[in-house]
Amino acid sequence: MTNRAAVAIISPVRPQVSAGNNITSLRWSSLLRRAGHETVILHVDESDTEMPSTIRDRLDCADVLIALHARRSSAAVAWWTARHPERPVIVAMTGTDLYVDLPHDISARASIEAADALIALQRAAVERLGSIEARWGAKATTIHQSVAGPHLPRELSAHVMKIVVLAHLRPVKDPLLTARAARRLPSESRVMVHHAGGPIDPELSKEALVEHETNDRYHWHRELSRPDTQQLLASAHALACTSISEGGANVVSEAIALGVPVIGTRIEGNIGLLGRDHLGLVPVGDERALAELLVNMEQDPALMDALQRRTNELQPITWPEAEEDALAALVAKVIAARRI
Repeated sequence: MTNRAAVAIISPVRPQVSAGNNITSLRWSSLLRRAGHETVILHVDESDTEMPSTIRDRLDCADVLIALHARRSSAAVAWWTARHPERPVIVAMTGTDLYVDLPHDISARASIEAADALIALQRAAVERLGSIEARWGAKATTIHQSVAGPHLPRELSAHVMKIVVLAHLRPVKDPLLTARAARRLPSESRVMVHHAGGPIDPELSKEALVEHETNDRYHWHRELSRPDTQQLLASAHALACTSISEGGANVVSEAIALGVPVIGTRIEGNIGLLGRDHLGLVPVGDERALAELLVNMEQDPALMDALQRRTNELQPITWPEAEEDALAALVAKVIAARRI
């Protein structure tokens, strides 16, 4: 191998192009090309027990494999390690593989055991891996997700407090928690919830439509284009990330990059990005606690100032240069280790 490597990125199939793994694979491909590597993104269906010949041919040309999601990419990892045992593989822990599949899912464990290195999207994920198996934590590296500029200027209304939710309608996202919390607010509250996300789960889609039609504080925009999503986020007083589980949400990084304060559920994906002492986190599924937080944000300027300061302090982790350097260093490290 030379310093210029051919890197194959395995991204599990999702119906919507704006799914987190697709966003991550596109960004990493671009950053690695900027660092001088050749890249190819290969989409796999987790239901395939064998790699399609078109994917096998492309993998044969690669020097390094980066697989997103330990379980859903497990067939590709298994094929790679059997076919090319001399070539390194990096597994990125992207969400449900870390907080749902582990520690018991056999295919996820096999991918992790096979990996030369693991990528975690926030600090708490490394701690979790190490708590399950010390050797897993030892080969994990935190690489924060970056957000490319230029960033839109924030345009905040003085008449409402806009809380934005960016989440497709999937149960793991608990996307309607903020809408339910908004129903509990006092009549004089200025909070308005604006939600952008595609109708993935039929039952949640029905619930979202009911909320949209009956909840005066909730507006469902359905799935928006990326420019419109960015415009919506730039108009937010805060982003609400209320998931049940996250590896490290892209939308949280995007909010930080734009300078938008983040509130949400006290899950490791949010704690690892925002800090254990972050003042904007509530228990999973607790609409009462979220409603209380929203009231406090309206009534206590010091709380909003603290949330804004934390966002400002975290902005360097979203710089593309930092993610590019970390990815390039990890690729170089696994290549060098295989040469020894």
